[in-house]
Amino acid sequence: MYEKIKLVRSEIVPKVKRIIGNYEKQLFLFKYVVTFISIGIAFITSKSIEQVVVSTIELLSIIILSNIIGKRNRLYAYIFNSVTVLIILLEQFFMYFGGTYLSMIMLSNVGSLQALSNKLPLYIICIIIVISISLLPIIVYDVERDTQLLMFLLLFVGEITYFNLHKDMTSPFY
Repeated sequence: MYEKIKLVRSEIVPKVKRIIGNYEKQLFLFKYVVTFISIGIAFITSKSIEQVVVSTIELLSIIILSNIIGKRNRLYAYIFNSVTVLIILLEQFFMYFGGTYLSMIMLSNVGSLQALSNKLPLYIICIIIVISISLLPIIVYDVERDTQLLMFLLLFVGEITYFNLHKDMTSPFY
């Protein structure tokens, strides 16, 4: 049995790496295009342009921070990027299907699981797709660190300012 696993690993893993390497830029773009589209789809439910602005700022911040981290350690950048993109995608998913961001109260409400029973297969499929998209590869671009930090700080200050102007807003990261 161990030999079969070893054989499969020795044949499949290099093929998958080669395929990902060949399409790395396309997968990288696909990851962010789908994330941005999910922000737009969530807008259908929320009807709040503020949500689109804040979510877009957060997505751009994730891209910049991933690139900054990736200059030092690509694995940490990939983990950071995958987790944060997963959070954004899941929150947009909950916004679209539930009309609000997920909260601890919702998670602790066992009765809500019974309410999901008729749509549970759809939700499971969507969650698998969201996780798969968040695990797509990232590319670290050669941009000056100071330029990236300045861009991130401008986005961060912009988001804080925007939040202060619209006090009734929420965000996946707040």
